Amino acid sequence: MKNMKVDQVILITVTFNSSHFLERLVKAAAKQTYPLKKIVCVDNASNEEHVKAIDQLKKAYPILEVVRSEENLGGGGGFQKGAEYVLKNELECDWIWIMDDDAFPRENCLEKLLEHKDIPGMGSLVPFIYGVELQEYQYIHHKRLSKYLDTDISIGTKLEDFDDITEVETNAFVGPLVKVSVVKDVGVPNGGLFIYGDDTEYMYRISRKYKVCLIKGAVINHRDVIADTKTKNDRGFWKTYYRFRNRLLFIDEFQKDTESGRIGKKIVKKQILRECAKALLKKEYAGNRWLRVECLLRALKDGMNGKYGKVIDPAEFAKRIR
Repeated sequence: MKNMKVDQVILITVTFNSSHFLERLVKAAAKQTYPLKKIVCVDNASNEEHVKAIDQLKKAYPILEVVRSEENLGGGGGFQKGAEYVLKNELECDWIWIMDDDAFPRENCLEKLLEHKDIPGMGSLVPFIYGVELQEYQYIHHKRLSKYLDTDISIGTKLEDFDDITEVETNAFVGPLVKVSVVKDVGVPNGGLFIYGDDTEYMYRISRKYKVCLIKGAVINHRDVIADTKTKNDRGFWKTYYRFRNRLLFIDEFQKDTESGRIGKKIVKKQILRECAKALLKKEYAGNRWLRVECLLRALKDGMNGKYGKVIDPAEFAKRIR
């Protein structure tokens, strides 16, 4: 590293009632062999217990700066707020390192990324994502888009599918390192998506103008979300609204008034109607059938009408579950 220019890097993360994950991230970030300038954490209106834990963490790690929101802005809103905070407060840096709070980079992750900072036309460097529970790489997060933008497709399914440097079209918010000059050019993450697909949209927005390069030698650890296939999850069904609505908005953003865009939205519309049929017919959904259908049809309507924002509140949705 002796001959490397010392670029300034600020890590941005978002947390909501998950100070236990945040602590792991901060500890890992503070141990990077390439030192960070600052960690900016947007606290999405966590409860009192987690606020106290975050305050204790801040005392232990002065590198941590906490930006508090009075409401839950979702991942999209949180990352937008964090990026705007860095830019508006003129926190001088060359890069922002975007990271979900359930990720924690290996010690040399940032150093390995910055070894490739001079790739011509590059706007973002992303690390390989390793799932710590299942102990295997999470290839699904390194993606390209289908022809009609209706589906994310993994670049590969095994390590051998990837070169030392592989261009991707989009990537999860698990460690993408983005040039500040690129942020100023393409804008900040879109808080209007609230949650689900905000990372896909932002990284795709970047890759349409700059190279997004996946660096095989840089690795970041990430939590595996292991689904419980034996029980239905009515309480979390509100996420389905954002998944479908945001996909329709995404297609419109990049293929508006095109034949490909019309086909893409037609595909998503069929997916929504199939989910409605499942909600009405499958016996395991008895009790909350119409709530599911209402959620799905609202996603279709709002997506087709270009409606952004936090429409379905998770807490309010949970109150309606029988």
